[in-house]
Amino acid sequence: QTKRMVSALLQVQLVLLAACAAWGDQRLGAWRLQSSAALPSAGGGAALSAPGYDDGGWYAAAVPCTVLACLMQNGMYEDPFFGENLKSISAEPFNATWWYRTEFKTDAVGRVVLLFKGINYRANVWFNGVKVGDEKDVVGTFRYFEFDVTDYLEPNGGANAVAVEIIRPFDVSIPSSNKDTDLAISFVDWSPEPADGNMGLWHDVIIEELAGDVRIAYPQITADLELAADGSCAVAHLTLLLELVNFANAKVSGTLSAAFEWGSVSQEVTLALHETRQVIMSNASFAALNVKSPRLWWPWQMGQPTLHDMTLSFAQSKGVNQSVNTQFGIRQVTSELQNKYRLFKVNGKPLLIRGGGFTPDLFQRTTELRQEQEMRYVLDLGLNTIRLEGKMEDDNFFALADQHGLLVMPGWCCCDAWQHWDIWGDEQVLVAKESTRSQVKRIRVHPSVFVFLYGSDQAPPTQYEKEFLSVFADEQWPLPTLASASATVSPLTGSTGVKMSGPYSWVAPNYWLLDPGMLGGAFGFLTEGGPGEAPLTFESLNRTLGPDHLWPMDDWWDYHTSTGQIKNLRSYTTALSARYGVAAGAADYSYAAQADNYEGLRAMFEAYTLKKYTATGVIQWMQNNPWPSFKWHFYDYYLAVGGGYFGTKKGCEMIHAMYAYDDRAVYVTNSLYQPTQSLKVVGEAFTLNGTCYWRDEASIGVIAADSASKAELSTVQQPLNAEDGAYFVRLSVYNEKDGSLVSKNLYWFSTTDGTSDGRRPRVRRRHQEAQRVATEHHRWRECRVRCYLLLTFPTTVLISPHTRRERLGQQHVVQHAVRTVRGPNAAAVAATCLT
Repeated sequence: QTKRMVSALLQVQLVLLAACAAWGDQRLGAWRLQSSAALPSAGGGAALSAPGYDDGGWYAAAVPCTVLACLMQNGMYEDPFFGENLKSISAEPFNATWWYRTEFKTDAVGRVVLLFKGINYRANVWFNGVKVGDEKDVVGTFRYFEFDVTDYLEPNGGANAVAVEIIRPFDVSIPSSNKDTDLAISFVDWSPEPADGNMGLWHDVIIEELAGDVRIAYPQITADLELAADGSCAVAHLTLLLELVNFANAKVSGTLSAAFEWGSVSQEVTLALHETRQVIMSNASFAALNVKSPRLWWPWQMGQPTLHDMTLSFAQSKGVNQSVNTQFGIRQVTSELQNKYRLFKVNGKPLLIRGGGFTPDLFQRTTELRQEQEMRYVLDLGLNTIRLEGKMEDDNFFALADQHGLLVMPGWCCCDAWQHWDIWGDEQVLVAKESTRSQVKRIRVHPSVFVFLYGSDQAPPTQYEKEFLSVFADEQWPLPTLASASATVSPLTGSTGVKMSGPYSWVAPNYWLLDPGMLGGAFGFLTEGGPGEAPLTFESLNRTLGPDHLWPMDDWWDYHTSTGQIKNLRSYTTALSARYGVAAGAADYSYAAQADNYEGLRAMFEAYTLKKYTATGVIQWMQNNPWPSFKWHFYDYYLAVGGGYFGTKKGCEMIHAMYAYDDRAVYVTNSLYQPTQSLKVVGEAFTLNGTCYWRDEASIGVIAADSASKAELSTVQQPLNAEDGAYFVRLSVYNEKDGSLVSKNLYWFSTTDGTSDGRRPRVRRRHQEAQRVATEHHRWRECRVRCYLLLTFPTTVLISPHTRRERLGQQHVVQHAVRTVRGPNAAAVAATCLT
């Protein structure tokens, strides 16, 4: 009965998709799906693509969806993210080919083009009984494929049928000894791999209905800015690049025009039969492309992400007018090596890149609402960048980033077939180049994109790097490119100026400022790294494991942790127990982990912010997870937020008071691109019973834009009675003019290791040794002080579906604080934290 209900709801969804696509270009969303193993061998694609073919026994499929995702739409599998259910999904059914089939009608008067934005991995494409694409040619997950089907349309507006036979990819990262060569999608060590390898129509399928014979595609606006000394822009010299495609069997002439809010430009163009041509309209030839006092596109913390409308049209001599509307931003991105580290500038101003590594859902399921939610999380965190490693998101994702003023850092994947260069053949070279070409062409109009990484953990060998670079040159890519996300020197392009040194597992908060320039500390551009383990909130823990596997930790816990170098939570738990006490159960463990994650992520972002522009960028590994995981996220798969989220949000405050673990001083950082008002800092220290035993304040005046100032406070000392094992330090920033609170930040320190902040004397080379040393120097005995969370968990979270639950969570934390802080003054401690 449940499966019938799911199928009925899906049919309604498919009808709505078909109805929404009735005007102009059609998005083909309503499909049917079936395994070739369940189909008769007679007839093949010709029969399946015949209009009117009876596919009533097939599965309904709302495309885009991978084969496995489509089957889940039909209720074929239990929740794959619960417990070990994912293990029960066999790969064997997906070794057969699978067919997608749909029908549509069109009343187009011009050419009709069938466009696939994502086929994974090989396909035979049939249209109205005619094979228009063969698996030898239609290969590559990230390539765009288009077919002019005008000559095969059913007459008189009849139904047309499309049938696509999908052949799965083989592309995994683990074990590292694998010899896969399909340049597809792998989830590296982020999660288990989906059983179907994400085979299917994983991005949109579009019917482009042209008014004539010529299509306008892939526009790009580049800007050369005349910047004044004060940073304002006097003139933006624009260049427009686009692609014209003539689908006619004859020469076509017409007028190409581009209209903006401030003017328009046009020129005559003649295209040979079946010609594809890049057209460039330069500011040297068109006065309207020299824009005075332009409104620029900025990353959100630097200014307004202003977008402009552009209408492109091609009027053929016979009076047919094809037009396209799009948006773009006027901005200029440059990069340079500053003290050997990669520094990015937007519109002439330096920017500390702060972001996270993004992943899609394990089965490539997404919605526009989910994308909006995650973008707003990034904004709420105070971050400015999203890194994509080999998981190229759809057009809506980039459009949202444009609108919100977020930067996107796309590139190819590590560790899988994309790095198996020693066994690449002609097909892999072709697919790599054409995948890069398809992606570069479609994202180049988006001002949010600021760089492209055509290598990840390693740089491609010279022979393949030349191939990648030729694509960027051919497509007039105007932005920086990097050969690798690691500290690499290419013989062709020089030093990357970035590092990929980790850490990927737990380190103490002082690590980021005490690393003497060897590892992931606050210097240079860290393209991926962070404190690592991130146990789920108790709510998500229960949702993922259920009551029978909540405690003690068992194989189900390991399964949601064990990929790559982090096999389980045992090492992390040792450190956590040493600092916060041995957990009494799952809830107790989760609360302690949220405290630890808060402290760890706050410290990382504080350190990089303080040290800019010796530190030029930091990408937390990761932003999110493809499934419920105990590592690497700001928020979990269910969009639930925990300590790490709020620690990051605190560390990335635009005006922020912080304690520096290296010199034990207090600083106020200003991440805004304007001076602050005159400020003062108040420092206070509290014992565990809530007694304030130290207080000092200092005026720091006005802090310049994008900089930091040191507060001249006396050095905080440990309380005289160190028996409680820990104490708090609270830093508050006030506006000196009106006394309003600007920022508040709370730290907690151990009294048992001989220092006020748990500093260890040195950072060792190996992260495992550093973890052991840091654990010993951060011992909290049995005192578990977690009521600090009350200072940081707000009552609302942007677009969070868990708002009410988070409020309930705060109540649990209050109760937990009263239970776990020892002594008769526990209630007073909680009250102190609240105030």
